[in-house]
Amino acid sequence: MKAKKTNRVLSVYPNQWGVGFAVFDEIDLLVDYGVAYVQPVDNTQTLTRIKKLIAQYTPDVILTRAYTNDQKNMGLRIRKLVKMIARLAESKKLTFQQVFRTEVQKHFCTGDYCSKYDISQKLIERYPSLAPYEFPVRKRWKAEHHYVGIFDAVAMAQVYLR
Repeated sequence: MKAKKTNRVLSVYPNQWGVGFAVFDEIDLLVDYGVAYVQPVDNTQTLTRIKKLIAQYTPDVILTRAYTNDQKNMGLRIRKLVKMIARLAESKKLTFQQVFRTEVQKHFCTGDYCSKYDISQKLIERYPSLAPYEFPVRKRWKAEHHYVGIFDAVAMAQVYLR
């Protein structure tokens, strides 16, 4: 009997720090994760970091955040970067998928409100190795913690792999 080939998934979440990433072989097999810092933030340098991640982990699938054209809260830089990632995946003949924030929220939470902190707590329960990257509850006037990108990438992979 032939063994089923698993698809390696590289989930990348571009943000103000560079790109949070997570690599999965299966839903319960988190291979690696982290933040690929790019400072000062620049799409070309960020894409170079993503290329290095692709070379290192040789994924079959690349996931990234999705957006709609009427979405006002995602900056133009990130929109351009997502398009660049799509072209990169196409050039390397990799499957490219985008995951909406609403899909992540539906997957992890029930009820009216679901914060990134709430999702991170559920991910830490499932993957205890993420505990050292736990971040505090964000105050409205504070910037997002740089570890949030890790949890965003892991959460997108969870949605895709289900």
